[in-house]
Amino acid sequence: MADLAAHAGAEVSCSGPMRCPGTESSATYTTAEPCTYTRKLCVSCTETSGVVKVKVQSNGLPNHCFYSTVNVAAASENEWEVVFNADVSNIMNYDASDFDSSPKTDEIICDI
Repeated sequence: MADLAAHAGAEVSCSGPMRCPGTESSATYTTAEPCTYTRKLCVSCTETSGVVKVKVQSNGLPNHCFYSTVNVAAASENEWEVVFNADVSNIMNYDASDFDSSPKTDEIICDI
């Protein structure tokens, strides 16, 4: 599996008012002096003994400009892996009748 830190990623450049990732305050960026950050996303597949797994690695930054002047996006490495097309035939399943009333829905969703 690839190391996300070694992944080149894709550079995103934005202009306009925003809080650029890694900054302390909002600013208005221009095309001459844009907010630039690197978005990283790596999706890979592996097969071991006939079991296929999909692995996703990301730094959590978007592939598009976002114009928040209140909240700032921060890079954080995320990694997860799942079995592709897993057999879920004996997993708890619900019918439409299990959700045909608000009390039934609350009982299933809010079972604490």
